[in-house]
Amino acid sequence: MSKKLLMGVLIAGLLLAGCAGKGGSSTGTNSTSGGSSSADLSGALNLVLGSSDSPSVFDSYHIELSLDIPQLNDDSTAVVNNKTLISADVAGSDVHIIQTDPGATESKEGFIIGDKEYKIIDGTPQEMMGQIALSWAMWPLQVVMPYAYAANFAQKTGTDTIDGRAADVYTFDAANADAASKSMMESFGLNGMTNGKGTVWIDQATGAMLKLDMTYDETLSDSDQKEIGTGTGNITIEISKVGQVTITSPVQ
Repeated sequence: MSKKLLMGVLIAGLLLAGCAGKGGSSTGTNSTSGGSSSADLSGALNLVLGSSDSPSVFDSYHIELSLDIPQLNDDSTAVVNNKTLISADVAGSDVHIIQTDPGATESKEGFIIGDKEYKIIDGTPQEMMGQIALSWAMWPLQVVMPYAYAANFAQKTGTDTIDGRAADVYTFDAANADAASKSMMESFGLNGMTNGKGTVWIDQATGAMLKLDMTYDETLSDSDQKEIGTGTGNITIEISKVGQVTITSPVQ
């Protein structure tokens, strides 16, 4: 793991811990009268994905996501957007993922079945070691930092239904950040990430994220801390088929 990526993981953890530390449960129970709901929202994606200590609140689900992320180009002279599309079925720890990487014309397909991983190559499953699991583990890091910061300023704005599940709807805009929050971001070296805003749908039964649509601006610098430019990111996530997904091993 690179130093930059490790720092990102640590910052993401600190942000989530800071949100969760504000008190309250993660069941989305704030009133509709307004007020920050960061304690409710901070762990919403984690509840879907689960961890080594806590499984997902959903026995199974389908997830669709689009990550249109600003990054530096190969020679660090300009900001470009790299778009990744992921469609996955998840049942417990088993995953069937179809991913389209930035600039790719074809998707790649993989499975995580127990402690085995398979990549579908020319229609045939070939056993892999770590490649599929790494791909599945990496994408949340691109969501956690912009979302965790911006969601601090969320307000409940209504209710909705996502694939048959009742959801509370929250809108958020980091332009409402107070001085203390901005100072925290600067101390983490994330002062280049600004203007995060969007909407998140939270499952009323579990507090888990059902849908997210957000944009944010990020100013990027090269390894010498020279500012290169600012790009706009867009992240969309939608969860469906909760409790309805099964995964069959590609190897019979």
